[in-house]
Amino acid sequence: MAEVMTATPSMGQNNKISWTLCNDNMECGTGTKQNPFPMVDVKQNTGAQKVYFIIDDTANLGIKFADDALWVVQGKGQHPGQPGIDSGNQFSSADVKTNPGKTILTVSDKNDNSGTLWLSYRLNFVNGANQEVTPIDPDWKNGGGGGTSGMSGAMTTAILLVGLATLAAVLFVAYQNSSLRRMIAGGRSGPANISHG
Repeated sequence: MAEVMTATPSMGQNNKISWTLCNDNMECGTGTKQNPFPMVDVKQNTGAQKVYFIIDDTANLGIKFADDALWVVQGKGQHPGQPGIDSGNQFSSADVKTNPGKTILTVSDKNDNSGTLWLSYRLNFVNGANQEVTPIDPDWKNGGGGGTSGMSGAMTTAILLVGLATLAAVLFVAYQNSSLRRMIAGGRSGPANISHG
């Protein structure tokens, strides 16, 4: 399962870029206190996820991701102020690909942290002249737990142990049957060879 976040730039006051950020559920925000950006919400026990950030430049402003497109710090509401990705070792990669009309940043999230991990991220952008424009800096909630699909660690262990016990029982029965066959085969001497004299 993947999450898609779509960032749409528009020309705001004083020639400053304004953003609307929407998630898969079409929950959108403009980054104000009254209308905050939606957070990335990677659910618990869903395993590794890819999160896609798409620039939907419908106004043809020439906006694209900066070379250092993603900054991350741990904690909620932190507003990263310097380059770096401190994701608690959760992000294995962040790659930008440019397609005609859309630029996509793909973040690979391990989502295997123990318990909920709050992150604050910042997306950095440049215009056609390669000048910085207004960044976006919402929150990221990592549910964690790895990929056990909702099962607790104890439940997963119990299922594994039952499976191993079943396998051992099947192998034991197969071994006993093969031993019995050998014993029966070894006890047969074929037709009696009796000589009458």
